[in-house]
Amino acid sequence: MIIHPQFPGGYAVFSDDIRHELLGKITVVGQYSGEMQITAEGPVLIPLLCVSIFYRDDPASFPKDLVVIVSQKGTDEVELAKFAVQVPVAIDPIVMDPPLDEDGIVFAQVYLEARISPFHVKENCRVNVRAYYDDKEIRLGSLAVKLLPPVVPQAAPGMP
Repeated sequence: MIIHPQFPGGYAVFSDDIRHELLGKITVVGQYSGEMQITAEGPVLIPLLCVSIFYRDDPASFPKDLVVIVSQKGTDEVELAKFAVQVPVAIDPIVMDPPLDEDGIVFAQVYLEARISPFHVKENCRVNVRAYYDDKEIRLGSLAVKLLPPVVPQAAPGMP
């Protein structure tokens, strides 16, 4: 059974870096799989946290005023990046590039990159990516950030 994508929708990929290669290829370096573990006590400065953001929708109903927010939620919530995407009435294929899959599903996609530098971590938290338009919130992804206690090496038995 084929299950077609739901619109609106999308996803976020969290990584240490995003590199743009020749001929439009993108290399994601150090991709996180749902959790970033930091072996240190807070606060900690991470040099760079990157987020590749993909928002997809039906071209016929693509929102004209889309806002995408990357935030850090711990005890407080801090906005890390905000994108206001202004979509023209007619979707420009250069900007949106609506791909067609083998089953004829057409969708429009916006690709955004957030580069948070430095990324401040003072406590366990989550980095959330959300898209907003009208009164809708579309959850695109989340990364758990956990501070782990440093490991103190133990001397082997009989060693000073």
